[in-house]
Amino acid sequence: MRAGSLREPVDFLDLKEKQSASGFVKKDYEVVYSCKACKKRNTVKLDDEMNASEAFKETTIVLQVRFHPVIKEGMRIRFNGSEYDIKLIDPQTDHTYLITCKKINL
Repeated sequence: MRAGSLREPVDFLDLKEKQSASGFVKKDYEVVYSCKACKKRNTVKLDDEMNASEAFKETTIVLQVRFHPVIKEGMRIRFNGSEYDIKLIDPQTDHTYLITCKKINL
């Protein structure tokens, strides 16, 4: 990871239960951790050296963040005004994660 590459703010959300005064239990996603991330580019090479990154741009993203024990699969990410499900966490040797996320259609 290059120095200064983590610039984009990102929030990690986890499913929490809240109980009202009447006893009703509601499950909702709450921010449990905020940090800075670096968005990695998705590039797919097709025939004739054609780049198909535009097809994947809005639905799937890959972010690089520093290691933190709170981050786990099954959480959600809020990034650039959209929410994403974490699909894969890939630990790296430099104490960072490469996180693959898929956009949620709310």
